[in-house]
Amino acid sequence: MLPDWASPSSYSITLVPDLITFELTGTVILQFTISEEGHDYLTLNAKNITINSVEVHDLDISFDVAEYDDEHEMVTLKFTNEFPSDVEIEIVIEYDGLIQEEMAGFYRSVYTDNDGQEHWLASTQFEPTAARLAFPCFDEPSKKATFIITLDYIDTGNTVALSNMPVDTTSNKNGRTIVTFQETPIMSTYLVAFLVGDFSAVSGEYAGKPVKVWAPVGQEEQGQVALEVAIAAFEFYENFFGQPYTLPKADLIAIPDFEAGAMENWGLITFRLTALLYN
Repeated sequence: MLPDWASPSSYSITLVPDLITFELTGTVILQFTISEEGHDYLTLNAKNITINSVEVHDLDISFDVAEYDDEHEMVTLKFTNEFPSDVEIEIVIEYDGLIQEEMAGFYRSVYTDNDGQEHWLASTQFEPTAARLAFPCFDEPSKKATFIITLDYIDTGNTVALSNMPVDTTSNKNGRTIVTFQETPIMSTYLVAFLVGDFSAVSGEYAGKPVKVWAPVGQEEQGQVALEVAIAAFEFYENFFGQPYTLPKADLIAIPDFEAGAMENWGLITFRLTALLYN
């Protein structure tokens, strides 16, 4: 268990995946509060992650050392002075990681198109405790926060970047595409989702909000039935619960390698190919 005296409020996470080497570099801007004095360290969940640097903003506190507890999948960041209590603290963590081979965390997958061309992609599966494989965090369901996700990647032509929320900004720099998504509602780490890969979609809308079903390039028309069912399901459940769908969009995506049947990430629901596509 993480210390109960530290609570996150927001993450701004930039991820730079390499779909050739499957290496990952990242930056986390973490805002949190300390409920009691006397602590010169912060313990986070992290697995297969190397901390390169930590900077504390607006306080006379410097980073000292990162101590890893591989057995409990934690890293303790030690600092030169104690943190103040009951004020918002902001730190910036630079780290290196991996695009995982197993289907957990931010992991790799591949499919072959109709022309025999391989397409590598990276997608997430964080439930129950695998967000820590993608970025250092408070990876416990009660430690809720908001999230701003940025993906920095090479666009091969059909490459899309998706996350829980709609795109906020897109830019290009040094041959790379940088996409930042809108801030999420307050939620647990296991519901965070993002991916980069070559996909195409069939599109519709419900109550003015875009609904899309994504599939590997060339298979998108097999998502038409799922699109119709999804839109009908929104109407049914809104009427049943008397509660409107509160997110600004809904993406459903078929992942070539996916261990579960589906995962209920807010705004970006991931599926096995066979659970979403129909031919």
